[in-house]
Amino acid sequence: MDYHLHENGWVVILDNFDFNTATQEDINKIAILLNTHGLILARNQNVNLDSQVRLAKMFKDPKPLFPPGTFDYEHCSIEGTDGLVFRITGEKNEHGIDGIAGNTTLVTWHFDPFFPHLECILLMLNSVRGSSGSRTSFNNNMFSYRDLSDELKSKIENLEMVLMRYIDFDHSLTYIDDRGNDWFKGTEVENYTYKLVRTTHTGEKHLFFPFNQISRFAGMTREESYDLLVELREFTTQEKYCYHHDWEDGDIVICDQFKGLHKRWPFDNIEYRLLYRSIFDYPLINYKDEL
Repeated sequence: MDYHLHENGWVVILDNFDFNTATQEDINKIAILLNTHGLILARNQNVNLDSQVRLAKMFKDPKPLFPPGTFDYEHCSIEGTDGLVFRITGEKNEHGIDGIAGNTTLVTWHFDPFFPHLECILLMLNSVRGSSGSRTSFNNNMFSYRDLSDELKSKIENLEMVLMRYIDFDHSLTYIDDRGNDWFKGTEVENYTYKLVRTTHTGEKHLFFPFNQISRFAGMTREESYDLLVELREFTTQEKYCYHHDWEDGDIVICDQFKGLHKRWPFDNIEYRLLYRSIFDYPLINYKDEL
């Protein structure tokens, strides 16, 4: 498999590769690259629905973003895919409902798995049409973690997060607190916490830090968690840890959502833009293999 790294040193760009004819060996190599880098990009793919379902099943345990029977599942999943492909668009379907992130405003930093489907770490975005001129940014919390001070690493090593759900990441819906920082309101996930510091399949530490979806750190109040939330938010979203993807039709991006977040910038022509999206986990392979 031919690839090169983006100038930022962590985005893997596949060269002369066609996802439509990908083998299981190809998918395993991509998974190894995702483990060590966090994001894969391939241009000019033109992957259709059948191919996307096939690719999702070549990873591990693909799942719907929303549970079957819910409003979002019924109106945002694509018929005939068993919920394994959802549409991202402002275009209305036959029920008069737009897809995921159908607003024209900023969809700010977030990760996507729906509780209790947090085991689906990998996100595949497939640009079908109308994407030219739109931009999605990704950050890398392996790189940001490496640059934290030893003192801060020690402070956060055993912290666990109380996460929130039922958040619409339309940035116009945030509120500004009395310290001038903007946040979302959501409902805490009860009896569930998640570690802030995780490790890759090969043992490298990184942050899982979806700051807009964190209510507080376990054992702490929101006020007690506040300064650390702001410090880490500002640190991990520095430009040097970000990649800005300017979409073209046919692009495929696969990212590890526990190693980084993503956001979509404002886009006026959202009703003409259509992306297919799927979530799944890493295949069960030996991640210490060399490519």
